[in-house]
Amino acid sequence: MKTKSRLALLLCGSALSGTAAADSLCEVEYIIQHSWQTGAVHRVHLNYNGPATSGWNLRWTFPGQEQIDSIFNVTHLQNGHEVTVGNLQWNARLEPGSERKFGFNVRNPSGAMPGEFFLNGQRCGAETDPQEPEEPSEPGNPDEPLDPPGDDDGGHGDGGSTPPDSGNPGDGSDSPDDGDTGTDDGGMEPGTPAEPTDWSLNGEQSFLGFVTTKNINNVESHGFGGLAGGVSEDGIASLTIDLDSVQTGIDIRNQRLRQMLFNTAVNPTASVSIELGDNLSKVLGLDAGEVLSLALPARISLNGQTREIGSQLRIERLGNHRFLVSSVQPLIITADQFGLEGGVEALRDVAGLSSISIAVPVDFALFFETAKLPTP
Repeated sequence: MKTKSRLALLLCGSALSGTAAADSLCEVEYIIQHSWQTGAVHRVHLNYNGPATSGWNLRWTFPGQEQIDSIFNVTHLQNGHEVTVGNLQWNARLEPGSERKFGFNVRNPSGAMPGEFFLNGQRCGAETDPQEPEEPSEPGNPDEPLDPPGDDDGGHGDGGSTPPDSGNPGDGSDSPDDGDTGTDDGGMEPGTPAEPTDWSLNGEQSFLGFVTTKNINNVESHGFGGLAGGVSEDGIASLTIDLDSVQTGIDIRNQRLRQMLFNTAVNPTASVSIELGDNLSKVLGLDAGEVLSLALPARISLNGQTREIGSQLRIERLGNHRFLVSSVQPLIITADQFGLEGGVEALRDVAGLSSISIAVPVDFALFFETAKLPTP
């Protein structure tokens, strides 16, 4: 049976300091999403209210003998009970009001949750430093994307590496492109940047992952390495997934998924399309750092079948030439929706398992960048 516990740590709240929530450095919501005798799935939702900064890490102490097995959207280092997670290159920049979400599997769960969190060494709940926010770092060349995360973390931090230093700004691509509004953008006057009309997916930096559950309580995280897509001028967002690029961490399991579940010799890709319609103008009207939440149907084609499934999207503009589209909550896909239940049963049988759940939660963080600008 699925259990779910929440700890909303509004650690600046009036009960502790008498200050309003807006005066806190950060707020952390810690969620035990699934739990069983030997393991659990935990999620963390960080809200940041401090001054702009490039690079961050979050530290806490487990109350029991918890050990992190796998993690996504961050790096991590565990020393005994103490855990420190850090940003990846694509989510390093924090602005006032920024949100960061990540999750992980643990062994030896105690059922209790951490009581304190420290962001860049400062306790969540402390009042924000009244100093002036730092100036955003100089933007890089918009035609030159960030280096993708290294192979060790698979693009989503699942390597247990040491979190980056809190002062590492990357190349500033997630900060407002203050210097991109001059004559380099088609000779327009400063302050009136040309609005991109076509966007392409940066597949190297984007992430799409899914979670499987075996033998009722064995939960594992996987992903796909081959992603492509874009957003057209008429507001059609598309994503193509190379099913041969499935990454489970075990070669024989990758091969079985390709052959026995996806049948990639016949159906090598899956596709997703979303019609933004009038919402495209809302998206393009966002200023750097602003966020828009949308609930839209996603048209998913897999195994020769197409279904429409509701999705909740979080869209953040990172600059004149870059957007991040991520899932507000996991998209739940079931094998029987796409005629894959036979493949799931074949996988269960060959692996000698008692069960494999046909329900699969899917998370994503997709980066779209300017493919072209209108002719002035």
